Amino acid sequence: EEKESKRNRRDAYEGLRAQFMLEVKNRLLPVVDDVKAFRDWVEKEAAAFRAVMREYGQLRKDEQASFTIVDGDMKLEVRSNKVKSFDERADLAAERLVDYLKRYAMGRELGTDDPMYQLGMTMIERNRQGDLDYKSVSKLYELEDRFDSEYTEIMDLFRESNVVYKTAVN
Repeated sequence: EEKESKRNRRDAYEGLRAQFMLEVKNRLLPVVDDVKAFRDWVEKEAAAFRAVMREYGQLRKDEQASFTIVDGDMKLEVRSNKVKSFDERADLAAERLVDYLKRYAMGRELGTDDPMYQLGMTMIERNRQGDLDYKSVSKLYELEDRFDSEYTEIMDLFRESNVVYKTAVN
């Protein structure tokens, strides 16, 4: 009887938990979609307004990407900074690294559960814009002495591709 009571309490709890999470999800997903749509809209409109500001002469330099607009109690700040990025050679290096890591993992007892495999795959995950993270890829350079010359060639290709700078707008 006590076990049945415990099971009933657990079932009731898990039911309430599942219902609560479903309600949270159902209310959250439309908000997430709205925020994404708003961000896309504000980025596009801010870029267009920046062009108007440049034409009007309100930017110190033509290439200036950061600006602030204050109108009454509203303030919009568009901030940008130069970030290190990669050119098209990084895509080739990433493909080669995935193939290399798969071969490496297959030769290991743990296979794809090997921490080195998982670390390497994590370091070449792409961000929301589809770009590789410079700092993550740079950490892969530190592992060169643990692998063979093919790995070094792949890292050299990443280094060569690290020549492009992009402007990140926040």
